[in-house]
Amino acid sequence: MAGGVGWRQMKPALLLLPFTASAFEFTGKVVGVTDGDTITVLLESKKQYKVRLQHIDCPETRQPFATKGVTWSEAGIK
Repeated sequence: MAGGVGWRQMKPALLLLPFTASAFEFTGKVVGVTDGDTITVLLESKKQYKVRLQHIDCPETRQPFATKGVTWSEAGIK
């Protein structure tokens, strides 16, 4: 296929499509930071949701530098 996008180039994008299609937008207040890439959001309905930040890779709670990840997330949210 000269000049166009072939099937081989499209396969990775097609595999990611189901994951991005389920994303939605909402408004709430951040009430907690679990680790560097996970926050807890309180909606107006008083229901809390844990939200994993996409494309952010921070150490998990029991890994080295985890507290720096939490500090980084808290600073970015304020």
